[in-house]
This record gives sequence, structure tokens and C-alpha cells, in this order.
Amino acid sequence: STPHTLHFEQIMAALDAGLNVLCEKPMVCAISDAKSVAARAEQSGLIVGVSYQRHTQAPYRYCREVIASGDVGECYFVTCWQSQNWYRRQVGGSTWRSKKEWSGGGQLNDSGSHLVDIVLWMTGLRPREVFAYQENLEAEVDILSAISVEFDSGALCNFSVVGHAVNFHEEITLFCDECTLGIRGPEVWRWNDETKQVISGEELGQSWDPDTNFIAALRGQEPVQATVADAVQVARLSEAVWESAATGQPVRPAE
Repeated sequence: STPHTLHFEQIMAALDAGLNVLCEKPMVCAISDAKSVAARAEQSGLIVGVSYQRHTQAPYRYCREVIASGDVGECYFVTCWQSQNWYRRQVGGSTWRSKKEWSGGGQLNDSGSHLVDIVLWMTGLRPREVFAYQENLEAEVDILSAISVEFDSGALCNFSVVGHAVNFHEEITLFCDECTLGIRGPEVWRWNDETKQVISGEELGQSWDPDTNFIAALRGQEPVQATVADAVQVARLSEAVWESAATGQPVRPAE
């Protein structure tokens, strides 16, 4: 729960000391650091988790399971957006999140990291090419991001990360061959035809949290739900977004 750019040094020091680690998002701010953490974690045999809480929340788990089952065919398009009053609070408040030295990036690296992570985790899709526009609004870090992604499968995705809004809101819609899944707060809206089915409550399955999951993992009762491998994929895509926005060119994420 420290500034983002400190995570890498702290994770590596903890692993060197033989400690299991639960880290806030983003795990690290560069793909090279993410790969180093992954290698050290595997070598150590210690438990490393990342606090992407959506991995333990029922609506997202339901969609992941539906897609993984194969019963709805391939996921071929994703559209998602997130809005937050981030600019006024962070840049206006001159917090560490608004300073690139400490945050490593703006809204994309902060709340936007959750959006990137959960789409990749639910779909299992791997980005092949990224094109992005970003606007800093004269801040040190990105505030607005318009991101288009092509995946290895040919599937497409639009991410909209809006850090200058008066409200927080988030929506994700996943278009599959045989159904459409829309995450709307604690509900999943599912269309198998023109009729919308609203799925909520116990029908969606279990929800818990990263802390409970981490403790259970330490006790050998369940696996870590948000892994180093998941965080590597977030770093891979995020780094490509920043490069594309800076160069004005499509970017293939690092392998």
C-alpha cells in the first residue's frame, strides 16, 4: 500500500527475506520489473498475490466461468469504460498519485489498472497490438485514455479510462458468439437472444476479498486468485499503451 514505483524494490526485498507478499495494484510499473518479480517468486516458492479484488467478486467470476466453459463460443469484442473524479482529487490535491516519480503513471496505472486486469482475466485474451490516445490535462501523468486493442485471436476491445469526471462509474460488456454479458454493478445482464436476463445475488456465486484469499492461500486452503502472472499481463498492456500514446503509432506489447 505504498506509492506504485516503490513496489518493485519492496517486493524483491520481501522475497529475499523469505516473506510471502500481498501487494496492492499495480504490482509494478514496467514489464521488465514484472518479469523479474515473476522469476524471483517462482524461484523462491513463496506465495505472492496482488489485490485485484474483482478476482474475488461474483459478477466477474461468473463471466470468466461462462467464457471459459466454451458454451458461448469465442469472445470477439469487449467494450468497457470507467469514470472517476481522479483529476480534481489527485492533481488538484497534489497527491503522490499525481507525481510520476511515485505513481509511475496516472489514472491508467491507478483505478484503470483494475479495468485492464479484469478484462484480460475474464476473457483470457492476450493483446497483440495496441493503439492509444492519452491526455494529461497539463498534469505530469495521464488523465484520459482512449485505447484500442487487437488480441491474438483477432478479438477487439475498446478501453475508455476517464479520470476527469464528476462521478465514479464502470461498465463492461463482453460480446460472445452465443451470448452477450454485461457487468452492471453487482449484476450481470445476459442476453442469449433479444431478451435480457438479470443475474444477481447467490445465482452469481461466491464473493470474498483478496485479504481473505491470501490468508487461505497461506494455510494451503485455496490458490491465490490474482497472481503475479496476471500482473505481468497488466504491465505488458499498460506499457504498450503509454508507448503508443507517446509515439502516435500502434505498438506490439513486449513478449
